[in-house]
This record gives sequence, structure tokens and C-alpha cells, in this order.
Amino acid sequence: MSDELSENEDLQRKYIEAIASYLQEIGYKAKIEQDYIIRSAAGGYTVIVAPKIDIALPLSGNIQFHCGVSKEGTNIGLEDVNSYNRRLRFCKMFFDEDNDIAVQSDFFFDAFAEDAARRLESMMLIVETSVNELRQTMAASVRENDSGKG
Repeated sequence: MSDELSENEDLQRKYIEAIASYLQEIGYKAKIEQDYIIRSAAGGYTVIVAPKIDIALPLSGNIQFHCGVSKEGTNIGLEDVNSYNRRLRFCKMFFDEDNDIAVQSDFFFDAFAEDAARRLESMMLIVETSVNELRQTMAASVRENDSGKG
């Protein structure tokens, strides 16, 4: 059992290292954290990349991108969240347990595939777009908040 556990951890580590390497190859930061996540950035915000490989089905890994920002200073409400979610298909905005704003995307991903770097680059384009949309939503919320103060 111990050998199987270390094999699984070794495969997970290789999977994460491959993704971090691809991120750097396509121009992104990629710092592997101890808890099997990668800290990166997109659109000026920190993005947590959480890759996971299914040991039972090694070619069916997945990857999650998560960006959380403070809601402080904004007037973002449920209507803004729903509007964002209607506009973006591969990313969802929600309020986290601290009532801050989070955007998240999930994809199936095989880090060992021949075209993995190209596919990851496409995913990062979606993440960049979603983070930029988040920035615009926040900016519009601040403008609306400021215009209501007069």
C-alpha cells in the first residue's frame, strides 16, 4: 500500500511539474506550492492553478483555475455575478465563504499529451479573458458606487 501511495504521489508531482513547466514555457509565472497547487498570475491578479490527475485513469486529469479578490470598495452584487456568468461560458463568478469575489474555471486536461502546452495556452487565454472581465465588472461597480454618492 505504501509503494502504491508513493507511486500516486510521484505521478501527481510529475503531473504538476509538467503543468508548471508548460506555464513557464508560454510566459506565465508558475510556483509550485507544497499542497499540490501552482501559484501563477493573469490580468494582474494571482491565479491558483490546481491540477489533479485521476490515478485510476491517468489520461483523464483535470485542472482548475481560481482567482479570488476582495469585494471591498466595490458594489458588486448578485445581479453583477449573474450577468458575468451569462457572458462567460467557461468561467463562473461567485461569492466565497468570506463574501469576497471568486472566479473559477475547470477543464479536463492531460498534461502528458503531445499538444498539452498548446491546450494549456488556450486555457490561459480563457482565464485571462475571465480575469479581465472581472476587472471590468469591479471597475463598473466602483464607478456606479461613486456616482451614487453625489
